[in-house]
This record gives sequence, C-alpha cells and structure tokens, in this order.
Amino acid sequence: MGSPGRLSAEFSVPHAGVWDVWLKGETMPAVRVEVDGRPVASVKAQLDGNSLVLNTITPLSVPLSAGRHRLSLVREGFTLAPGNGGTATLYAIYLAPANLPASQPLDAVAAARWRSLCGHSREWVEVVRPRASQHGLRS
Repeated sequence: MGSPGRLSAEFSVPHAGVWDVWLKGETMPAVRVEVDGRPVASVKAQLDGNSLVLNTITPLSVPLSAGRHRLSLVREGFTLAPGNGGTATLYAIYLAPANLPASQPLDAVAAARWRSLCGHSREWVEVVRPRASQHGLRS
C-alpha cells in the first residue's frame, strides 16, 4: 500500500471463539486493521525480519462467530509524521485459535539413552555437550 486505500480479504473459521490474527509484513505508516467493518487495532512502525529471522506483528485477538468474515487493512491519508510516507507491505496473514495449549515439553535424555528418542515424531533433535556440573566435575 503505497497510497491511501483499503486492502480486504475474505476468510472463514470453522467454529466460534477468540482467534489470533497474525500479520507478516512491514507497516511504517499507520494501518487500521478491521474485521467485518469493526476496528481491531492500528499498527505502525513494524519492520519484517529476513530469511533467517522471521518476524510477525504482535497477534491481534478477535472474537469471531463460525463462518465467513472480512479482514480489511486501511491506510489513511499522509501526514508529516516520521515514517508516514513509507509503504505498508503485507506478505502473509495467519489465523489461529487463541489460547492454544502450550507446546510439547522438552525431552532431555542422557546420551546413553538416545535410542529412547526413536519411533516418535519430533520437531527437532539437538545434541549438546553436557555441562561440567551435570557430571560432578568442576571447571
């Protein structure tokens, strides 16, 4: 959005509840976020990360009924405020139920028990050198 205007997209949710709307992009000028014509928030001065450090704007919690909705980003006219002459770029929108349960706990096993990790789905496995204090050694 290099000039004042409105960007809208329709989406639907399978059940009613509070949903988190995650916006990924860069918004130097203020951009108003609306859902079904209701103001949700105004975001500004947000820069995106890079290919190694991804960044999203803080999620916006929105109560929604089941079914179709419309998300709109509205950029007002220009002012002389710093950053207001820049662009607002949106790369992606993510929607997730709010208050999801915490992710799976971390499993830590001794190197000798490495086989106990086999046969289970894992996000990642990290091998680290044990700290000296774990083995009764002093540095």
